[in-house]
Amino acid sequence: MKNYLDQIVLTEDGSPSMAWDFDGGRRETMHAKEGAVSETNYIYGEALRILQQNNWPPRVLSMGLGLGYNEFLAAAYFIDPALTDTRILSFEKDPGLREQFAAWVKNEACDLGSVYEKILTLTAALTGCTPLELKLTLARLLAKNQLQLHGELTLDLKLESGFSAILYDAFSGYSQPELWQQNHIAEFLKKYAAPNCVFTTYACTGQLKRALTAENFKLLPRKGFSFKREATLAIRGL
Repeated sequence: MKNYLDQIVLTEDGSPSMAWDFDGGRRETMHAKEGAVSETNYIYGEALRILQQNNWPPRVLSMGLGLGYNEFLAAAYFIDPALTDTRILSFEKDPGLREQFAAWVKNEACDLGSVYEKILTLTAALTGCTPLELKLTLARLLAKNQLQLHGELTLDLKLESGFSAILYDAFSGYSQPELWQQNHIAEFLKKYAAPNCVFTTYACTGQLKRALTAENFKLLPRKGFSFKREATLAIRGL
């Protein structure tokens, strides 16, 4: 069994991230060293704000559960229990991370409990809710199947579609090159993106831009987080 706590690293804004070792001796951290919660809010919070401002259906596809930052943030935006059509579909290749996150949400013992508690507190402070409100929202969404934790996302899966926000937070093209190829992204958008949709990711590549443009997304100028030159933010339907 993996000891996930051994992989936890602290970023400069005080929020935890996780480092992974890949074949060839390459190590990647899930977030920028300048701040995991800050990067999440800057890159992925913007998509949730656009969705909310335009009153689009609260339907989010999150590519890469990791430590749950995007799921925490989406739950904070959809904290109103009257939003009965909320859907947050989250994908994570590592089954242990899915199990850890679900266990914590259900108040069961898990190794990463203290890490999730820290992220809960930071996200609540960032979005103006209380940690208890946010935890209860996550529990309610999971219990009602409005928050779903899936394994690896492949294009042959039979899943619901029509997502208004796509948070594309997969590992880099070095580690998962298939997820960043133009044809894959174009097919992904055809299958899952709603007519009114906002797409965001920390990366900015030619293949990504071409795939989005081909699917009628408008690319918006977006500086990357911290020292990164560019990020990608694209909208279809406005």
